[in-house]
Amino acid sequence: MKFEQKINELINEVEVPECISPENIALMLKQKASSANSKSFDTQISMKSKKKAIAFRSSAAIAAGFALVLGVMAFIKDNPSLPLGYLDSAEEIKEAENYADVYKVIQDAFVKNGTSKEDNTIEPDNSTTSSTDTQTKTGQTQNSEGSQKSVSYDISDSSLSDAAEADILKTDGNNLYYIANGSLYIVSANGGKMTLLSKTSSQGTYPVEMYINGNRLIVISNNTVETPYETALKEETAASETTAAQAETSASGTTAGEEAQKQVSEGDKNTQNGGTSKTDKKIPSTVLQSNSVVEIYDISDKTAPKIVSTYKQNGSYISSKMQGNTVYLVTNYSGYQTKPLDNKEDLDNYVPAYYINDAKNYIQATDICIPAQVGSTSYAIVSGLDIQGTSPLVSIKAVLSNAKSVYFSDSYLYIAGNGNAIGDKNSTLLTRFSIKDGAVAYSANASVEGAVINSAAMNEDGGNLRVVTLTTDSKSGKRYSNVFVLGSDFKVSGSLTGICADKTVSEVSFESGKVVLMSSSAQILAEITLPGNEPKLSKTSSSLPVTYYKYSDDKFAGISGILDQSGKVKSIKLSIYDSNFKELSSVELDGALPDSFANETESKNVIFFDAQSGLIGIPAVSSGEYGFKNLYYLISYGSDGLKLKGKLEYNDVEQNSSFNRAIVSGDVLYAFSNERIVSAQLSDLKVIEAFELN
Repeated sequence: MKFEQKINELINEVEVPECISPENIALMLKQKASSANSKSFDTQISMKSKKKAIAFRSSAAIAAGFALVLGVMAFIKDNPSLPLGYLDSAEEIKEAENYADVYKVIQDAFVKNGTSKEDNTIEPDNSTTSSTDTQTKTGQTQNSEGSQKSVSYDISDSSLSDAAEADILKTDGNNLYYIANGSLYIVSANGGKMTLLSKTSSQGTYPVEMYINGNRLIVISNNTVETPYETALKEETAASETTAAQAETSASGTTAGEEAQKQVSEGDKNTQNGGTSKTDKKIPSTVLQSNSVVEIYDISDKTAPKIVSTYKQNGSYISSKMQGNTVYLVTNYSGYQTKPLDNKEDLDNYVPAYYINDAKNYIQATDICIPAQVGSTSYAIVSGLDIQGTSPLVSIKAVLSNAKSVYFSDSYLYIAGNGNAIGDKNSTLLTRFSIKDGAVAYSANASVEGAVINSAAMNEDGGNLRVVTLTTDSKSGKRYSNVFVLGSDFKVSGSLTGICADKTVSEVSFESGKVVLMSSSAQILAEITLPGNEPKLSKTSSSLPVTYYKYSDDKFAGISGILDQSGKVKSIKLSIYDSNFKELSSVELDGALPDSFANETESKNVIFFDAQSGLIGIPAVSSGEYGFKNLYYLISYGSDGLKLKGKLEYNDVEQNSSFNRAIVSGDVLYAFSNERIVSAQLSDLKVIEAFELN
């Protein structure tokens, strides 16, 4: 038997950790050799750390060889948790000393996970949504039981937007600020009469949310660019292909370029004939890089907004928060490439960058926080920005963990990312940063069982963080939920685990000493009281056929769809409930909620609530023979219950004109769509003016 065959048999018989597989060992040694032949560069990389990294790789290779040849793999199988990188602590996050430390840990995580590029989109743990759940979000769930069956809409907690919350719609009482069609519109609002003051667009960016702070307008945009994708494997593949082509040239007289063109042509023909092109397997030359851009405008002159400063940060936009004159920005970044660390330019392969007025900077190594057990090559990046200054960045921090969910309190920012598995169960890495006047500082971290459901599943009260997670057992496939309470020292002080077995919690609401867990079909799965640090289960499996969210301190609003005989949504039911979920009043409205309601980012403010004035605004849409009827309902709530005050109605060819926001200024209601802004008298909803956006 050949030596190679014997090794393969040993590998197949015993579970070999990815970090010491022959393929990955070869890759590490190749990178070592490449680095040895390259010039060093003047960065924070220390020779001591480099030698340590090389020693680790060499040791791994030697250990693998001995293990395979001598048959001692049983030891590794019994001890699968090999330490990663230079960190010994299993609990604390440490700030890196230099870029070599960062590079070392990221490469180890890559070798362990076997991937060089991660998707920036962070899938929730309950992403295995059934087709029924997906249809529920758009209100199109089919049901054979007829029109009496209610179907809920999956929505987030919603309330009247305030200045500290980002949104696509703002007002200063005299003017309207609205993001639509990739542009920022500033419109004067004089008793319902509207005039366009300015329209601003930035090439290469797509605005998603904004804030207003005095004469400062802060616009947050997405920016996607193509960047080179260079890896050690790619370079080796290109070299081997060139050598092969040259060898063929000597035999056939065909040049390498002609041969390459021939392969592309044959691949195209093969694809057209239903086959697989050889070029489909080639490593890409470029990848799409997501960035988040913050543009700060001086709007003293509303007719000519002037950019004061621009800030750009690597990563897809996750969340933001404005406190005083500071905006905190959180992004999720993944851009690791396996090209060796040879030159200063290679920092782009594993260190996030930021730009102040187009000047590029790398996040300092000492601002990068490294968990003890790194399971991802992604970063969660948070920056504090001074929106009144000409150079906005106050501070920036990054942690080697993705940003799955984010929660802001007055003093802290909490980031929940995927943690390493705890046995056969998934886990969440929680990182706490203190925030004040733009300064961001690492505070503490903790790991809890399960995956945080969403940002609404975290809540701080009295210095305690309450977290709801969903556990998935990788062996049994069983799922259940947990509630953890972390004290001011960020250690778990109380927990309730194993609840809602075999049920998926999709919505979480924290209210006055309790937390309510709900399914995507709006069934209350459990109520847990939170008298202190010991959560207690008080009630399970109550049926409530609506999704609810807070209307006032002691009341909740709920929305559901009413189906016709064919199973299509024919109308919307709006209800008001007391704190015990007893229905106090309800009203039925024709039509279904617009598509924008199913978008989590947009849906949080689609429905207008103002408990102080007792007003509720709901957009709706219904399809007809000649197009869509776009509607906006205004409902009042008082001592006599819910009453319909009036509705706006427009017939359009496309649903793109459906209303998605509303705001009240004085005695006028303004309803917004991508095509128009409609003003109406608040008393009877009689239209004052329809202002077309172009």
